[in-house]
Amino acid sequence: MGIPNPPRESENFKFLQKVVAATKRPVFIRNVVEKFLQKSDLGGEYMAIHWRYSHGDWFNHCERERRRRTEDQEDVCTLAKVLMDEPERVADYLAEYVKMSFGRVKSIYFACPPTEMKFILKIRKILRKDGVKVYTGREMIGFLEKNFVHCDEVCSLQPNI
Repeated sequence: MGIPNPPRESENFKFLQKVVAATKRPVFIRNVVEKFLQKSDLGGEYMAIHWRYSHGDWFNHCERERRRRTEDQEDVCTLAKVLMDEPERVADYLAEYVKMSFGRVKSIYFACPPTEMKFILKIRKILRKDGVKVYTGREMIGFLEKNFVHCDEVCSLQPNI
């Protein structure tokens, strides 16, 4: 499974680069992420995946208005349903991607809804057997609780870590 990179010389790609540069996270969030990367050994090149394929949320659009879906939308829904039932297949795809990176990517971070954590932990168990480091929101929450215990809901203080 290969995900093609968009042409970097295209106008759309250049525009998206400008959007990303103009919409950076607040400094305190970037500092938290930097500290987490250092402490978790996730630094360097890693793959971050925002896993949103939850049965109770993401699949709502697959269940509604079936008659008005395009063929491409139907294909996406079908593929996502298959992957949701086969963590082994997802792990195999990710392991292959990591191998194709020729050693650049050595770790993966998954962000997911709590309802999908059990599924992500199955993927992690498989990937760890292949030597891929996998981190989840569990590690991030533990890190935050340990290092930012005195913060309110919105904490803009610099951490003492």
